[in-house]
Amino acid sequence: MTLRQIALIVGPFLAGLVYLLCRTMAGMDHAPAAAAAVTVLCAAWWCTEALPIPATALVPFALFPFLDVLDHSQLARAYGDPFILLFLGGFMLSKAAEKSDTHLRVARGMLRLVGTSSSPRIVIGFMLATAFCSMWISNTATALIMLPAAIAVIKNKPDAKKFTVALLLGIAYGASIGGVTTLIGTPPNGVFASIYKESVDVEVTFFDWFKVGIPVFVIMFAIAAFYLTRGLEPYGDFEMKKRTPWTPAQKRVLAVISLVAIGWITRTAPYGGWSSPTQPSPSSASSPCSSSPPANAPTKANASDSSTGTPPSTSHGASSSSSAAASPSPHRSSRPVSISPSAPRSKPSLISRPSSSCSCSASA
Repeated sequence: MTLRQIALIVGPFLAGLVYLLCRTMAGMDHAPAAAAAVTVLCAAWWCTEALPIPATALVPFALFPFLDVLDHSQLARAYGDPFILLFLGGFMLSKAAEKSDTHLRVARGMLRLVGTSSSPRIVIGFMLATAFCSMWISNTATALIMLPAAIAVIKNKPDAKKFTVALLLGIAYGASIGGVTTLIGTPPNGVFASIYKESVDVEVTFFDWFKVGIPVFVIMFAIAAFYLTRGLEPYGDFEMKKRTPWTPAQKRVLAVISLVAIGWITRTAPYGGWSSPTQPSPSSASSPCSSSPPANAPTKANASDSSTGTPPSTSHGASSSSSAAASPSPHRSSRPVSISPSAPRSKPSLISRPSSSCSCSASA
């Protein structure tokens, strides 16, 4: 039996043992103990690849509802977290760049920009190329991608031990520095943003992270470049491969990555970004007086009078009733006042007065 077959069988037994230990020795409830057991099962199958890694990632989706840890709706929200989808898009872009060698094109362009006439220039060029690619691709993948190119340079300088150490460390430092610059540079960035939003209910957008990441990148890159290139001997020039034209696939991948990066950065800034809802213009907003009836519209009192067959009250009667309501006296008129059923008894006035904040003036 192979290791994978053994892990496929031993994994569930190990998970059951962890569940019993959590219940008996640790005194946990059923839900946390079951969650710990599923975690151990997934870790065992991930480390041994008893199942394909994507298939193992779906094991909690099947077991948690069965073990009454979480329901399907909670699991669906967890699997569909915005940061998981964000990293899914980043992984797709990195896979496209890796397949079309677009990242190597960008790296060679930055090396030519910095220059390869001396050892310090080569180290800084590799650091800059690695850091820039690591902003949009996983920093681990970027280091692995740049390593073959660095080994090819080292073979041309077999006696330069200090240069070899500086170049390899420059790739590692550049990948780490570039990874903290953007929100998708490394998975811990997204994990922090997700936990921060759950804790304080404040969303960390791509642009918010980028505003902090760029100054950190500049400071850390300058310190690392100075530290690695100090004391390096200016060895001879390094000849790069002859430049070849860009392929259509590389052009398309570079265009897609550029558009996606611009969309990520400008989603919430500047001026609210392109994702903010469109606010109605002040001119199209309705005035508070727009719903008031016109001056010649019949009032509720007139409508009630007409419905009962009583002739509508004149303006003199309305003014006298309103003046009587405004200045009450013990000698009230015996004339009955028709009050709308919806109007409160304490306010016999039948016409609602406009609000003081309204700019319109009530007609007499």
